[in-house]
Amino acid sequence: MKRILLSILVVGVLLLGACGTPNEIDSYLTETEAIINEATELALEISNLYETATQLDSSEVVQKCAIYGSEYDGILLKFAELKCPKECLKYREYAIDGITYSKQEVTEYGAYFATGDVEHLYKAESYYSEAQRAIALAAGEWDRLEKSLK
Repeated sequence: MKRILLSILVVGVLLLGACGTPNEIDSYLTETEAIINEATELALEISNLYETATQLDSSEVVQKCAIYGSEYDGILLKFAELKCPKECLKYREYAIDGITYSKQEVTEYGAYFATGDVEHLYKAESYYSEAQRAIALAAGEWDRLEKSLK
């Protein structure tokens, strides 16, 4: 019986250690805020491209979309490198989903200009909608985490 209680106690201590402290959660949110701001700035650049794309040569649009896709890869890598407290896993998942869908959106938009196939434009619009949904979920998780710190 003592062995079982000792085992339960050890498992409990290990599980408690797996949870993030308020400082770890706050630190994670602060670090990811910079990444989210970077993704937001990139989205604004892409939005400007969408507004001016018809005035540009299609190869220029394709090239810019490829560059933006690479920038999203860098942003995703920054997220992946961060140690994520257990309490922040849903927020992390939603944020990464939003960034991934945004990357797929710009990739499909570039494919539309490369091929002229309107299906790529429809896919880009679909990925945009998915990105917005994931970003809204991430924002909700962010708010929940911030409230838990107070």
